[in-house]
Amino acid sequence: MMTIRELMLVLVFLCVLVVPAMAEGYPTEGQLLTNPGFDLDADEDGLPDGWATDAKRALLREKVFMGGDRELVSIGETYVLATQDIALEPGETYTIAFSARGEDGATAGALLLHGKDAPTREMPVLWRVPVETDYLTYMVSFKAPNPVARLYLYNVAKKGRVSYDWVSLVKGKPDRAYIRQFNFGERDMPITDPAPTEHTRWATPLAGGPIKSFVSLYTIRPVRELVELAQRVELDYDVMEGGYTGTTM
Repeated sequence: MMTIRELMLVLVFLCVLVVPAMAEGYPTEGQLLTNPGFDLDADEDGLPDGWATDAKRALLREKVFMGGDRELVSIGETYVLATQDIALEPGETYTIAFSARGEDGATAGALLLHGKDAPTREMPVLWRVPVETDYLTYMVSFKAPNPVARLYLYNVAKKGRVSYDWVSLVKGKPDRAYIRQFNFGERDMPITDPAPTEHTRWATPLAGGPIKSFVSLYTIRPVRELVELAQRVELDYDVMEGGYTGTTM
């Protein structure tokens, strides 16, 4: 039979083995975000310290009762869950990652609002991410455009519910591999046919049929320029958001 003291030593040893596994996730060395895991709430107001948010936009809750590991969950049709001001070094490479899950069509997203003196320009870094029902890690590296920035966390779809377990921002390229199951989940999200503008159809129809083309864009936001071209030239095109960050084409 084990004595009470021996039993207590065994329990302590088991706890020491469990804690590191629970703490794994975002990198702590060089972490630029305050409270990246949303676990700190010193004033007990139900909101994560270091993040600008409110109880109408996001819910802070424990993933497991009395577990101490918290998640930030969107409420209703919330678009922006939370923001945090950060300082960057222009031209330097940074890596942003988050662990997220969702349901009922929710999509995750992270965007930087940046500028030389104040945040004024938008830069989506992880945008319209189709999240699964289990937590998975999503990551991308980017070059900082300006020193003054603010990080935004979204439910881009404004429907369903998206939850963030942690968000990380560190300088440099990834120091670890993030591996998740490959799947052919829905990625194309058509909305409606693009609205036509006043124009002259000066190269349509073409004798040999439409020009077949494949277009890679750094971000999907300027796709309207391609739409305008297709309204003037008979064009059969596919678009890929490539995330190119170089200076030459």
